Amino acid sequence: MVEMTQELTELVQHIENLLRDECREQGLDFVLRVVDLEQEDEWMYFKVKPDQEPDQKKVQVFDYADVMASVETSLRRDEHVEHVFLMPAIAD
Repeated sequence: MVEMTQELTELVQHIENLLRDECREQGLDFVLRVVDLEQEDEWMYFKVKPDQEPDQKKVQVFDYADVMASVETSLRRDEHVEHVFLMPAIAD
């Protein structure tokens, strides 16, 4: 379990904002949320899933894989945030 520091909480919020903006830019009608995170050495793994209403069509990972990749690229290239990996939160 990762301890949620103020800095980490702010990073999660920032990532969710970037995910929301990228979904909107790509014309998607759902929002992505960070639901969990893990740390392995210097890498932070942010688990992402759609925040959906029960009556909405089920969103598949392939529907938002490009969104996660775009946000990762933006974090590294534009904001110099390294060692961040966004991954789908898959149900057990």
